Amino acid sequence: MLHKDLNLRINAVVIYRRLNKVLWMKNTFLWSRVRLAALPLALLLSACATTDNAARLADSGRCDVALEVSLSAQQAKQCRQAAQQGDAQAQYRLGMAHVQGELRQANLADAAKWFGLASEQGYALAKVRLAEMYFIGQGVVQDDDKGLVLLHEAAELENPEALFVLAELYRLGEYVEQDPDRGMQYLQASARYAWDPARALYGAFLIDGRYVEQDIPSGIHLVKLAAANQDPRGLYFLGLAYYEGKGVLRDDTLARESLQQSAEQGYLAAHIMLIEFAIFGIGSEASAEQAMALLEQAVESGHEKAIALMDKVVQQGGEQPSLAQLRLSYYLFQAEHDSNRAKANLAILYADREGEFYDLAKARAFLAEVDASGDPLLLARLYFLAKRIAGVNEANVFYQALAAMESAEAYYVRGMIEEEDKKYAEAIKLYRKAAYQEHPLACRALGEYYFYGIGVDKSLYRAEGWFKLAAKQGDLTSQLYLAKIYETLNFPSFFPLDDAYAWLSIAADNGLAKAQSYRIEFEKKHALSDAVKQSAKSKAKRWQQEMTKQ
Repeated sequence: MLHKDLNLRINAVVIYRRLNKVLWMKNTFLWSRVRLAALPLALLLSACATTDNAARLADSGRCDVALEVSLSAQQAKQCRQAAQQGDAQAQYRLGMAHVQGELRQANLADAAKWFGLASEQGYALAKVRLAEMYFIGQGVVQDDDKGLVLLHEAAELENPEALFVLAELYRLGEYVEQDPDRGMQYLQASARYAWDPARALYGAFLIDGRYVEQDIPSGIHLVKLAAANQDPRGLYFLGLAYYEGKGVLRDDTLARESLQQSAEQGYLAAHIMLIEFAIFGIGSEASAEQAMALLEQAVESGHEKAIALMDKVVQQGGEQPSLAQLRLSYYLFQAEHDSNRAKANLAILYADREGEFYDLAKARAFLAEVDASGDPLLLARLYFLAKRIAGVNEANVFYQALAAMESAEAYYVRGMIEEEDKKYAEAIKLYRKAAYQEHPLACRALGEYYFYGIGVDKSLYRAEGWFKLAAKQGDLTSQLYLAKIYETLNFPSFFPLDDAYAWLSIAADNGLAKAQSYRIEFEKKHALSDAVKQSAKSKAKRWQQEMTKQ
């Protein structure tokens, strides 16, 4: 049946999260004024070190023992002798031994001394470590200017970590005059030297089109490279990409897996996303118990957002809240941080006459607070809500805001509104405007109109054309429709059976339940030969690759 329920259509749309609102800022890296000795080990390793090299160095008898291998008493003695003789690498390694507490206890003043000696000899990593100490004021008197000088010196030596940190400082305007363009130059240079945090962040900016011209395929490539090396930021941004369907086929399961791997490394932004997934059943069944367990872990880690969210949860539902109470708490918390979408969700939640939180006054209050300008999906939801609880005149305010927009998404949601009012001719006009801008759900809607003969003469051939446009953009439901059309028409020269099976397999393999059950029936009905299956497999692989490149 043609979907007429607004929520069915809106839930089918990938609502892109803005990467610029991602929980990634200065508290992710060293510059959060944490104790130097508590820094993650990964940030203390040379960008050039490899596992094989580390093992070789550990057995070498010289003072080049890898950082993940604690110094023995003999090695410490060798390091000190080499450092006193002016060996820069030994000086750096001895400084790290003091930082990591390998020599009985951490001695940051001695660490700074050895870093300083190595730095004077042009040892880039020592400059970076000493810069951190000057910024933080541990082991040395705090001096931001000296820290900046050392970072710039290390960057001139092409140290990727220094380039990355400078990129963030210039982007955010920390310790320097804000200069995002210069920051992007440093970030791009760091990424070129295969520094995974830089690959991840620069990739995210390319995906989002923030600071740089949008280039989703290149951004996904960089994020995947970082994620392949288990960089927590790369895994986080890859999880977001799968969740939003940006540059990859939307896959909540893969999104959850990537976020889980990121969270396991202590990346709190990923942890918070997993809480949201558990509350709303994304990638797995919704679970209040799991959401609370994740939230408690984040609170124990001292995450400010998690602590504030926990306070809201306890206020609304006590220590063992229901899923409904968790969702309400989450929306209330987001609304306090000026999330228009959360305010809209609260208005809808309070307007639900059958829900446990029904409160028309609160619904109207939150509706009045929402600034939905520029967000067609939100405007559409508010249009229907206002029409139901406030009246046509109030609803028309939102429709007029939509009518002033010329984006594909705006045309699409206006088509939904006209469809809801059974004005199919007007809906088709609007869907066409959106489809001409390659909006996948508008293409699917037109396919459904021709498939079922709603407002137009029924035509499987025209339906096939629109469904194919949507299917090639990754719309799973359109892929299922194509399989049914090809099977129904059964013209081998134009619509071969392996095409039907290929589209059906793509939809089924990407989690569409209806496609999975239909594929079982399809295989029983047609007794496909090995040749047909192999042809379908090859086509499916090729089409999926083409989809991810778009």
